[in-house]
Amino acid sequence: MIIVDPAKRLGLCLEIKWPIEALSLHEVMKVENWITSAAQQLDRLREELRAGSATVQMPAEWPAFGSVDWTWCVGTPQQLSTRPLPVPDMHATSLRYLQALGAPPDLDALVTALTRPDLPVDGVHFDVQRRSFPVGRHQVHLDAIQVRTTNWRPRLG
Repeated sequence: MIIVDPAKRLGLCLEIKWPIEALSLHEVMKVENWITSAAQQLDRLREELRAGSATVQMPAEWPAFGSVDWTWCVGTPQQLSTRPLPVPDMHATSLRYLQALGAPPDLDALVTALTRPDLPVDGVHFDVQRRSFPVGRHQVHLDAIQVRTTNWRPRLG
């Protein structure tokens, strides 16, 4: 998805991946790997566009691709990435996070929300607590998120 503010020469390129919803740690890690792979794929495209070995056809009323200050981002439906992306100047988000932000007043506000996300704080909005339970003759230990408040929502800027 491409969004451009022609007057400010500001653009957002959002690569959207649609993996299955992660319900276990194993599935969370698979989504993390998808996000990493998508960031690398988007970075290859970005480098080809910068080098001129790939071209893009923009609508006639938009400024030339090279004259836009681009923000590059990978998105998934549900899950925010928990680890740094392997390429510089690349961001990750989720559709759920963007919906929780509400309608941004302009592209500047959206880019700021993507590049400096407002995230819940450990010890303020949630705690990570170790849970233990027996499984047969064994004890299973699991780190679980305990939500402290249900009214937290991300804020724009």
